[in-house]
Amino acid sequence: AQAEASQRKGLLDSLSVKANDYQTKVIQFYGKLGYKPVRMKELIKHIDWTVDFQVLGGTFIGIASSSRVEPQAVSKAVKSVLKVMGLNQRPTKVGHPLGTMRCSGIASSRKKGNAGTFCGRGWPFSSCG
Repeated sequence: AQAEASQRKGLLDSLSVKANDYQTKVIQFYGKLGYKPVRMKELIKHIDWTVDFQVLGGTFIGIASSSRVEPQAVSKAVKSVLKVMGLNQRPTKVGHPLGTMRCSGIASSRKKGNAGTFCGRGWPFSSCG
């Protein structure tokens, strides 16, 4: 945990120049549209989310949960930071975790409304091999 925190701090420090450039671009762009400037606190939070997602492999749902915001807010902020910084988003895994869809009890359990157990995405199933 301490190594992860140290890694995060080092990366955030190295991104400070790009963060300032990003803030300037955002202020100019949205200022032309009549919006108020970005608060530094929000900018730092968005960059921190970007580091969590892009470097540390976090998910939008996980980051949102720990930040008590909606996953869509995290996704939008991360994608915006990456775009302005000229970085490509890392590939994300799509679909259910391996093995969860092999369970034959998924459809019948869902139809019957059985509580049963749940796969990693919250789909109910009664047994899985």
